[in-house]
Amino acid sequence: MTTGAGKESISEAFLAGRAGGERQQRFTDSMRGVEEPGAIVEDALSAVRNMRNESGANFRAGKEALQLEKIPVDMDKVASRFTTLADSFMYEGVSELSPKGQMKLAELQKIISNWQKSPGLHTAKGLDILKRRIDNAYPAGINPGDEAMVAKRTRDIVMDEIREQAPDYTKVMKPYEEALRLEREIQKALSLNKQAAADTALRKLQSVMRNNVNANFGERLNLVNKLESAGDYYLLPRLAGQALNSFTPRGLQGLGATGVGVGGVANPPMLAALPAMSPRLMGEAAMAAGAGMRRIDPLLEQVRSPMNYAQRALMPYASQIQAGAMGSRLAGQTARAGEEDQLTPTQRMMLMQ
Repeated sequence: MTTGAGKESISEAFLAGRAGGERQQRFTDSMRGVEEPGAIVEDALSAVRNMRNESGANFRAGKEALQLEKIPVDMDKVASRFTTLADSFMYEGVSELSPKGQMKLAELQKIISNWQKSPGLHTAKGLDILKRRIDNAYPAGINPGDEAMVAKRTRDIVMDEIREQAPDYTKVMKPYEEALRLEREIQKALSLNKQAAADTALRKLQSVMRNNVNANFGERLNLVNKLESAGDYYLLPRLAGQALNSFTPRGLQGLGATGVGVGGVANPPMLAALPAMSPRLMGEAAMAAGAGMRRIDPLLEQVRSPMNYAQRALMPYASQIQAGAMGSRLAGQTARAGEEDQLTPTQRMMLMQ
């Protein structure tokens, strides 16, 4: 709160120090300005490509085991459903689609017509290739317009026929479909595509370190967390380093620091609060705290192991130990009561018997 850099960046600083090694080095280089801020955009794009390649490889391996080329399909059903879709965009001889949407519809119509005319493609494998052709025809960019809608609805037709005519393929396809949907979500939310400007992608990546001012920032953080699993790019530590590279507070906290500085002229003890307002100093301190914890961990483990062993060894006798402790407590309370002359003569006689 005092730095204006967000709690995520401070947490990442601590975790980087605790992890040490490459993670700490990448965080430090980013925080101290050794690494150019824009370098993280290219690595994020590489992470997206890695996700795509991994999901594609798993998908291809699963398909080969199904022998899709031996499963026949009815291509006429696909063509008929596409014709119905194309007709739905027309009213009184006028298309409701934009010029780009109409061009996309014509492009997909030609592809499906070619497939229908080629009997060798009337297999589950042929439908799979058709699906990929439609995927490749999906328009790029953040706001592709109604041509994206046309491509998606055409793809849905092919997907429905694959599920109906080759149900085993659906099981193999589901993880790939989820990965593809995630990739498009990442590209849109973080502008990680070839058409987007690098500075736009960088700003969106940097926003994940802010406190959740709105839901978008929190969702972007979730997406970057998923990108982290695509390779050793250390995106979050580097973004945290960028958020903590300034010595002066960020945002409105800068006004607070100015007020403290001015107030410190009349009341010097107030100046002691200034270091806590510096993102850079707090980042260095959080990283040092994490590094200190990393060095203490082995010592704690040495103490923790025998304590855990003793706890496991005494577990069978837990009820006896608890009863003994309660008896000792009752005896102690009775003794104190006797010493303080709180027992009646009759109670003393009963204790002596």
